[in-house]
Amino acid sequence: MLYHLVGIGGIGMSSLALHLKCEGHEIYGSNLEENERVRYLKSCGVEVFKGHNWSNWHDPDVLIMSSAVKQENPEVSRALSEGVPVKRRMEVLNEVLKARRTIGVTGTDGKTTTTAMVSHMLLNAGMNPTVFLGGVHPMLQHGNYRNGDDLTVAEIDESDGYFRDTSTLVSVVTNIRPDHLEHYDNEFSNLIRSFASFMENARTGVVIFADEEVADIALGMMKTKFEKKRVLFFGSAQRSHIRLVDRQVHGKTQIARFSWMGKERTFQLRIPGVHNIYNALAALGALLILEYPADIVESLEDFRPVERRFQLLRSDEKENVLIEDYAHTPEEIEKTLLTAREVYGSKRLVVFFQPHRYTRLARENGRFANSLRHADEVHVVPIYDAYEAEIRGVSEEEIVEKLRELGVRATHHSDKWDVLGVAKSYKETVLLFLGAGDITEVARALLDGFW
Repeated sequence: MLYHLVGIGGIGMSSLALHLKCEGHEIYGSNLEENERVRYLKSCGVEVFKGHNWSNWHDPDVLIMSSAVKQENPEVSRALSEGVPVKRRMEVLNEVLKARRTIGVTGTDGKTTTTAMVSHMLLNAGMNPTVFLGGVHPMLQHGNYRNGDDLTVAEIDESDGYFRDTSTLVSVVTNIRPDHLEHYDNEFSNLIRSFASFMENARTGVVIFADEEVADIALGMMKTKFEKKRVLFFGSAQRSHIRLVDRQVHGKTQIARFSWMGKERTFQLRIPGVHNIYNALAALGALLILEYPADIVESLEDFRPVERRFQLLRSDEKENVLIEDYAHTPEEIEKTLLTAREVYGSKRLVVFFQPHRYTRLARENGRFANSLRHADEVHVVPIYDAYEAEIRGVSEEEIVEKLRELGVRATHHSDKWDVLGVAKSYKETVLLFLGAGDITEVARALLDGFW
C-alpha cells in the first residue's frame, strides 16, 4: 500500500507514518514546516513535501489527514476528486490497534508521560512492546515510536472524538477536563460520554483517576456497566485501589508511598511534581490489570522525562536554570509552576508563555492568568493558532491585563523572538518556557547561546 500523509510532521502523524513504514508499506507526505519530526522522517528515507499543494502527489492508495488539516486542503481535495480513500489519523490508528493487545492511555493531562511510563516498565521487564507516543523519548528507537510485537502501548488523542471507537485491552484515563470542546458541540457532557465509550471498548479493564467526581459520571454513562470488567481507581481518595499515602520531596527526586491490596509500598522518581506520581500510579494500574507484580513500579527510578515535560535544558547552581514544558491548559500550567516552586524554592521564577489555540483561550476566560500568578514575572507572546482561524476579540493580551490585576509583573511581546534578549538579561533565575506551540524554538535558541 502507498500512503500519503497530510501533516506528516505532527507528533501523532509521524508515529503512525513510522509504523506503516516498519510494517512494509510505502509512505510519503507533506507538512507546512520542516520540524524535528520531518527531519527525522527524511533521515529514514521518507519523502516529505514542504507546504500543501495539488502537485504533491504520487497516486496513493490511501490519504491520511491530521486532525489539524481541513477538507479544503489541496491534497485532500485532489484525493476526493480522484476517488482516493481519505481517512483521519485516529481512524487508521484505531484499525491498527483493533487487532492488538493494546494498553490505551488517554486523558486531558498526563497521557504522554503515563504512556512513556507504561512502556518503560514493560521494557525493563523484558517485554517487546510496540509504542505510539505523543512526544519524543530517548528510550524509543524512533523517539515517538517503537516497533515491537502485538503488545502495544498507545497514547490515544481525545481531542477530535475518534477515541470513542478505539478498541483496547486496558483503557487508562488520567483525568477528564473540559478541553477541546469545539469538537464536542461545546458541551462537556459530550466529551464525558466519549470517554465513557472509550472505557466501554476496553476488553479487560479500566484505570481511572479517583479524585474527581467526573470519573463517576463517565463510568455511569457506560452502556455495558463497569462491573463486567475490572476497574481500578488510582489517586489519593480513600476509594483508590492504588492510593497515594505519602510523598517526600528531595529536590528533583521524590519518594512515594502507596497502598495496594492492603500492603504499603514505595518507589522513587527522579522527575519532580506530584502529578508525575499520579501518572506513575496510573501506569502501574494498567500493568496490575494485566497481572504484572506491583514491584514493577520500582523500575521507574531511572525513568527520564519526555521531551518538553519539565525538561531541564541547562542549569548552574550559581546562575540561571533553563526549563521548557509543554503545559498549555490552566491545570497543567499551575502544576508546572507549583513544581518549579517545590524544586527551586524562593528562587526568582520568570515564565515565557505562548497560548495555544484561539478556542482554548476564549473558553478558559481568564483562568490562564490565575494559573500563571505563581510566577514572579510573566512574558506573554502571540497565540500559536495550531491552524485555527482567528477569533475576533480573542487576544493573548487579556492574560497580561489580568496578571497585572493580580499584582504580577507581566509584559506582552508582539513577536516571540523578542523575548530572547529579555531572557538573556536575567541572573540567578529559573527561566521557564511554557506552551505546546513553537515557543520551544526560542528556548532552544537561548540554550545554544546560554551564558
